[in-house]
Amino acid sequence: MANSDRRQPRSKIAARRQEAGLSQRELSELTGISMRQVQRLDGGEIDNPPIRYLVNIAMVLKVDLLDICEDEWLDWMDFGAGTSARPIS
Repeated sequence: MANSDRRQPRSKIAARRQEAGLSQRELSELTGISMRQVQRLDGGEIDNPPIRYLVNIAMVLKVDLLDICEDEWLDWMDFGAGTSARPIS
């Protein structure tokens, strides 16, 4: 593992990647996501990552999708006027 990978993970993706023993470069190659985007995801710099990134990463890491989603990504958006993106039950 690279030196920069030994510090405390800044995101759930980074934590799961490290647990799997993969470098950022290896995750990039296995998922088809650019190295820069993997670095940004690892560092918690992306607020709303594309679902295809998350699905690819979860598949490569062999974890549940929710295991790599930050809590704030799961908050429902409020569109004002009392409406939100919550599913109808």
